[in-house]
Amino acid sequence: MPEDRLILGACLGECVHVAGILSFLHLAEQNGYKTLFLGASMEPGRIAEAVKEREPNMVAVSYRLSPETGERWLRRFVQIIEKERLREGRTYLFGGTEPVARIARSLGFFDAVFGGGTRLEEVVAFLRGEGVKSRRVHHASTLLGRIAQKHPYPVIRHHFGLPSFRETVEGIKRIAEAEVLDIISIAPDQDAQENFLHPERQDPSREGAGGVPIRNVEQLRELYRASRRGNNPLLRIYAGTSDLIEMARIFLDTINNCFAAIPIFWFN
Repeated sequence: MPEDRLILGACLGECVHVAGILSFLHLAEQNGYKTLFLGASMEPGRIAEAVKEREPNMVAVSYRLSPETGERWLRRFVQIIEKERLREGRTYLFGGTEPVARIARSLGFFDAVFGGGTRLEEVVAFLRGEGVKSRRVHHASTLLGRIAQKHPYPVIRHHFGLPSFRETVEGIKRIAEAEVLDIISIAPDQDAQENFLHPERQDPSREGAGGVPIRNVEQLRELYRASRRGNNPLLRIYAGTSDLIEMARIFLDTINNCFAAIPIFWFN
C-alpha cells in the first residue's frame, strides 16, 4: 500500500539538472511531506523498481533538456509504470521546461505538470490540496502585510524604469500581470529625483537619464494604476534628492510608496 505523504523524486533519462526538483522536494518537506530523491540520470526501470520498493504515494520526475529526447523518455516512463501496474493509487507529477511540460500534458498520464509558467503559489496550493485559480487572492497593500502573506518565502523586488514614460507604464502592466514581483522599485531619472518640484531647473536634454522621466503628479498616479492588475505589486520610489519631506508626502499619496530610500548625503 502506498506510504501516505511520501514523495519519490528523480531526474529522468540523461538529465542532470537537479536544482528544480530539489527545490520542489524541499518545498514539499516544508509542507509536511517526507521525500526521497533517487538522483539524476535515472532510467525509467530504476524509478519503477524504487516505486515498488518504497511505495510512495507521489512520484515526481523532472526533465530539462530538449523536448525531442524528453518525449522519448516520458513515453518509456509511462509505458513501464503502466506495464508494472504502478499507476493506480498514486499521484504522478512532472516538472521541466515549458516545451517538455507541454508534451507531458499531452500524454494524459500525469496528475500535475509544472512548467516554465508555473507560479510558486500554484505549487504550494497543489501540495496543500488547495485550488489556486478558483479562489480570489487578496494581495496585501503594505510592505509588512505582504511579507506576512508570503511567509516563509521572501518578497521579490526589482528596479524598473525606462527612458520612455509610456514604455515604463506598459512594462509595469506586463510585470504585474506576470505576477513575478512583489515590489516594483521605480527608477526615476535624475531630474525627477532632484527637480520634480522645480521645473525651471529641469534640463530637457537630460530627460530619461538614469530612469523614467516623471514630471507631474498625474504621471505618478498613472504608474500606480498600471500596477493594479495581476498580483497588484507594491510600488516604491526614491524619495528624491531635494524637497525630501514634500516628495515623501507626494509619493505616499500617489503610489502608496511601500518603503523609502532616503539619500541623506547623496546629492542632498
